[in-house]
Amino acid sequence: MFEVDIDQVFDFEQDDDLEFFDFELDDPIDEDLYNMQTLKKIFDLGGVSRTSLAKVKEKTNMDLWKENQEEMKYIVDHLYIFKQMIELIDDKVQDNQAKQFKLFKIGSKSKMIGRIVSYGYFHNIPGSLTDKGCYVVKRIDGRHYFGKALNLMTLPSFECMELSRLKMIKPIQTKHNEIFEKLLKKEARSRWSLLSPQAKDKIHGYPKPIVFKRPRLRKVEQNSNPYFKFWFYDEKTTEAVILLKQEDQWRVIRMLDPVWIVNCSKDDIDLLSMAEIFAAEGYHNVGISYKDTAVQFQTIA
Repeated sequence: MFEVDIDQVFDFEQDDDLEFFDFELDDPIDEDLYNMQTLKKIFDLGGVSRTSLAKVKEKTNMDLWKENQEEMKYIVDHLYIFKQMIELIDDKVQDNQAKQFKLFKIGSKSKMIGRIVSYGYFHNIPGSLTDKGCYVVKRIDGRHYFGKALNLMTLPSFECMELSRLKMIKPIQTKHNEIFEKLLKKEARSRWSLLSPQAKDKIHGYPKPIVFKRPRLRKVEQNSNPYFKFWFYDEKTTEAVILLKQEDQWRVIRMLDPVWIVNCSKDDIDLLSMAEIFAAEGYHNVGISYKDTAVQFQTIA
């Protein structure tokens, strides 16, 4: 070991802004640390000062509010991009969902009224046929759930004609629903040679369609509220779209039936009830406005 005169290495009176840590003389010290030329390459002793460093400005509530408003404006201005986003489907049943599927009971087929506004095929709905999913027909004031594609033909012929004019909502592409969609459009043009929708009986009218007696709840991502940014009504698909942002990555949760909201976690439902859903101005071909349809989602939340 060797002894070093500290005062010969550092002149404490050169710069009062510099601070030094005390150390024991018996501690092993690398001689290179005493080389002033080496230190000058690393630190500019004449320029570095605590008082010269700019302080980091802490964000106030007003700053956070302005950032939030700017992000909302960006979302609304680029809403057409988010309308094209497809939801990533997770087939795993999350905690407490199976219990909710069994306990939830609301509505009946007698309450499903109004003209058809959209329809789709969803494979991730428990209670439907295994690996088949089910078809959902959305009306102005309710939904019909069909276990099979051919069960759609138990609707009146004029409603089957309406289905043929609509584009089927398909979160995933499957062979059987694509074939059925093409066949439905072809049959509507050829006046039903292969498919046979229900005809009106002169005495009893149209028979009741073959549907599930109660709504089928779709799996919904749980506890997504920390990533929530916005939710809006997609007038093209008649779905509510929940917009999430996680680690600079945008993603969406889509819901065709407002009743599916009850399958969210409690915190998610509380958030959706407070956040107003955005809907553009305009009307569907069946006469109902976009805002009136969007309100159904807000009401359930």
